[in-house]
Amino acid sequence: LRDLENNLQERFVSRGATNGEFQTFVGVSVVQPLLKNAGPSATMAGIRIAALESDVAFQEYRRQLMLTVATAEAAYWNLYLAQAQVQFFTDSLQRAEKILQDNRQRLEAGKGSQLDVLEAEAGVALRKSKLSDAQRKLNEASTRALTLCSESVLSSNRFLRAMDQPTLRDSDHSFYEVWRTAYDLNPEYHVQRFRLMQEANRVGYARNQRRPELNLKGSYGFNGLGDTPGSSWDDIEHGGFPSWMVGLELRVPLTGGIKAANELAAARLRYRAGQHALREVETQMVNTLDTALHKIRSARESVRGYQTVAGFNESLFDSALARLEVGKVESRRVLDIEADLLEARNAVAEALVQYERAELELELMQGALLRNRKLDLDKSELSARTAQLLRRGGLSDAGIQMLAEQLQQDYGRRLKGATTADTPEQQRARQALHEKLAETSAANSDDFTPLPPPGNPSGKTPPP
Repeated sequence: LRDLENNLQERFVSRGATNGEFQTFVGVSVVQPLLKNAGPSATMAGIRIAALESDVAFQEYRRQLMLTVATAEAAYWNLYLAQAQVQFFTDSLQRAEKILQDNRQRLEAGKGSQLDVLEAEAGVALRKSKLSDAQRKLNEASTRALTLCSESVLSSNRFLRAMDQPTLRDSDHSFYEVWRTAYDLNPEYHVQRFRLMQEANRVGYARNQRRPELNLKGSYGFNGLGDTPGSSWDDIEHGGFPSWMVGLELRVPLTGGIKAANELAAARLRYRAGQHALREVETQMVNTLDTALHKIRSARESVRGYQTVAGFNESLFDSALARLEVGKVESRRVLDIEADLLEARNAVAEALVQYERAELELELMQGALLRNRKLDLDKSELSARTAQLLRRGGLSDAGIQMLAEQLQQDYGRRLKGATTADTPEQQRARQALHEKLAETSAANSDDFTPLPPPGNPSGKTPPP
């Protein structure tokens, strides 16, 4: 509906004209682009880019989850190493104290010298110092692992201990299989690939916007004209004055479309940058995989070599102890051999942990860390769980806790058919652990009262 007022009508005001008319049009107008803004490269670009952004977000989620799991496993192996070193230094200290006691007895019996006692005392003091440092590292490793469990030393007296030990696996990784797995599962590679596909869609859209604007236009409808809106609408109701129009409209920028040309050039440059970034990721991925495979082989060989050295030093130490009993070797020589045994045992533990870290690094670079641990969720399952979480009240603490419990249950069901039975040694270790936990719980219920959090001296639980 349009109100018409112009100089043509004003000329007839003195003759009783309305000094204006109302024009009504009811109909359909259609505009179909033929060059610019035509085709899926222009009409679907935004939807495709948004879909690829969703894929990028999913791969970022997988990468962050893998980093979290890898951090937890690395903290566990650090805990094992610190725990093993404390045990090694404890055994070494006991051996040194036994030698010191024997030297003192020999001195009292007149068969030894004061120098032997002093050397043994120095050896004991050195091992005590190293044991104290190892215990400090064990406490730090346990605290870091406790932090990953969202526990605080103020509200818990737990001291974590590593139950599983690193073991060498006989599986020899094929570089081709590792390479193919990385191309299928590595999240960084897929993120860069999806970014490149987004840039390709932007290039297509910019190329489309470089074209002249040629539109096919058509319309059909009814017209009405009257002194009032009502009288103008009467013509429409009676179907008066139908009209139609079909034509082409061409628009060409006078400057040749400089802005569109520059945007197309920029999109092509971003696409080339994405290609180079993808090649860089591929190169880094292949080189890192090769390095990880060499680390695994080197760590495996180191473990076997150090195990041989440790076995030899242990036999040598036993022989030296026997010779010390009969006075055929000095106690200083025995302490030196025991120090070599300690170093060899420590080297075995470090090589085993290095082997586990190399395996972890390989799985992380492959992107197979979640799959190998039955933790990988596909995009549709993750989307369904996220939608379910939002329907149940949004990102509340209770909703997130419920989701975590469901994921734990699903994880347990996945492992139920894949996990092998425990060995007798593992069963005995688990039974001993359960008994120890029961004793600790009973003691805590009687004697232990957790410290209240800062700012809450009463110890009462604050309201949510």
